[in-house]
Amino acid sequence: MRRTACRIRIATAVAAVTLLLAPAVIVPPSALAAGGSRIVKARILDMSARRAEMRVDVAGRPETRRVQGAALLRGFRAGDLVVLTLDPEGTIVGVRSAALTGRVTRVDRGRGQVFVDVEGSGEQAYGVEAKLLGRVRAGETIRFEAEERSTGESVITAIR
Repeated sequence: MRRTACRIRIATAVAAVTLLLAPAVIVPPSALAAGGSRIVKARILDMSARRAEMRVDVAGRPETRRVQGAALLRGFRAGDLVVLTLDPEGTIVGVRSAALTGRVTRVDRGRGQVFVDVEGSGEQAYGVEAKLLGRVRAGETIRFEAEERSTGESVITAIR
């Protein structure tokens, strides 16, 4: 990987500032929350209210995280796809479902794709796992979970 750096000099009547810009780990703005916490999409593998911890799969890697309070675990079960809010130390301080809701606008069975208008944001293409393709029809409103694959394709993995 080629590394480059760029120097920028900003001069004002008060002072001159030099910034050194260099490539680093890029964190999308949507992955940051207030106060330095992070947002992570994960699948629940196991959880324990008694120990106040959750074991999750984050991008194919199992992790065990402490949970700020057992109340955060209510309504969730192993297998659910969730969005976690982590504090700077990595403790889970928020959990919400990652399920989306949308209206199926087109189904392309040959390509294994469906096109969904997700919550009014416009039509988006999703690959569909073969076992789910028969359950989807144009015009239906569905609640679903989607994951982004390493190829960049969004794939529907569950329909609720």
